[in-house]
Amino acid sequence: MIDKRSIHSGTGSNRTGCPHRREMLVVPILLLSSIWIVGCRNGDGGQPERRGATQGKRDVWSEVANGEDIYRWRCASCHLSDGRGVPGQFPPLAGSKRTIGDPEIPVRIVLHGMAGPLAIDGVQYDRLMPGWHDQLSSHEVAAVVSYIRSAWGNRAPAIDTRTVERVMGKYPGRTSPWQVKELER
Repeated sequence: MIDKRSIHSGTGSNRTGCPHRREMLVVPILLLSSIWIVGCRNGDGGQPERRGATQGKRDVWSEVANGEDIYRWRCASCHLSDGRGVPGQFPPLAGSKRTIGDPEIPVRIVLHGMAGPLAIDGVQYDRLMPGWHDQLSSHEVAAVVSYIRSAWGNRAPAIDTRTVERVMGKYPGRTSPWQVKELER
């Protein structure tokens, strides 16, 4: 016979024979809840934390760290975590002249996207990369471009938000992706 008072009070036996069944459920639920909360960090559904976004001083290293978060969230699904891309599908960023050359080129590509055809080291690419101008702030564009210019053996200097804003000012209202010929001018 089951003593209902012992089930509700958390003491004694219950139907499974476990004296503390309710307490055993609370621990995993609390653990999973805390993992979810920490994973979301800032309550935005799991998007990367925006470190350094409100700092008065420009801290290049925090921008690069934030750029890595943005890259993982927005870019790595195509260009991969190592920046090598997928041959014939998504071009590499590691060692790319467009990435490490004129800093305005990767800013233009991140802001407005790029359309093929494009050839890199004899491999043809003819896909469309979307632009992120309506989803990333100028600080976030500077951070992700700074990251790709310094990751995977790339050795180009970081860029700042002013560079991104200058590029945005040159092409107000642009909504179409860049063609290779436009970027080479």
